[in-house]
Amino acid sequence: MHAGGRSTRAAAVGYPLTGRIAGTCGHRYVGSIKKDNGTRYYRCGGANNGKGGQTNCSDPLLTADDIEAVVWKRIESLLCDPRVRAALMQAESHRYPGDIEKQRERVSRFEASLKQKEEALAGAGAALIGVPGLDPALRDAAVRQFAEDARSTEALLQRAREVLADQEEAEASDESTVFRSLTAGSLPSTDIAAMAMVTALLDITVSPLGRVRKRSGVKCKVTAWHDRTGVKVPAEVSESDWPAVEDVLSAYFARSQFVRGAVDVRTQLNGALHRLRTGCLWDQLPERYGPWQAVKERQNNWFKKGFWPVLIETLNRRGAATPVRREPHVPPLKITASIVDGRSKPDTPSTL
Repeated sequence: MHAGGRSTRAAAVGYPLTGRIAGTCGHRYVGSIKKDNGTRYYRCGGANNGKGGQTNCSDPLLTADDIEAVVWKRIESLLCDPRVRAALMQAESHRYPGDIEKQRERVSRFEASLKQKEEALAGAGAALIGVPGLDPALRDAAVRQFAEDARSTEALLQRAREVLADQEEAEASDESTVFRSLTAGSLPSTDIAAMAMVTALLDITVSPLGRVRKRSGVKCKVTAWHDRTGVKVPAEVSESDWPAVEDVLSAYFARSQFVRGAVDVRTQLNGALHRLRTGCLWDQLPERYGPWQAVKERQNNWFKKGFWPVLIETLNRRGAATPVRREPHVPPLKITASIVDGRSKPDTPSTL
């Protein structure tokens, strides 16, 4: 068990990427959950192989929601390729052999044939008795033949009905519904069960290519506010737009907030908006916005004073805004897929 978490076979049911993420140590990732806060994540199974608390695996934990979102987005892009949809349609044709309508016709023909043979059997005895000079042994043999023909047809009918039942059940199954969505180039809802079926049908394999860049342990309150409220992030503020911002500023702050030093206030504001739009880390903020520490301090001060929501509402009236972006807490990934038809898969996987 990993500190603060657990991994069980039961837990794997809620983790569609269990067994599909390859660790650098050669083992596969499995789903786990942190008991203190219920966070779902994946960890490499190689971490179980150490002795005395030591492990031979240093692969990072991967937050489930983040890596599943990345994989789902890649699957969406894969389905935009008409060649992939064609391969899915071909695979679908092999999943359940035969055509359901043809099988229904086959059942109907067997039913009609059985009815005829049962009627022939019922009238055979009486009809043969009336034949002059017919040997009783031959008459009995003829009746037995009628009966055997009826039993044989009944057996064929029973088997045809079983095949039809299997086909109808398969056609109505959730898996088949998901497969038909994929062939149409769309995805079902992103619930765990649907994602598990999609990753299985596409035989998804995930290989982390590096280490995840960790954020600080303190969550950005401004990012969380945008995420929680759904308020979009405005575009950068131009020189011509700045007087309107100064008017709003004057109701909250003294004139010191307007002072333009080596890096002016408008530039710092644009730096804060850039981070929210792109999801970059603070220390990745481009140099053109000035020292990131100063940008962060100004943003947090404005939010603490209650000015940030008012400012964003004012700027968003211009109409140019985008949702806040939070970069997934995952390393670069190589994701491949092989379309599975239930019997085989192609020699060359389709790379996402």
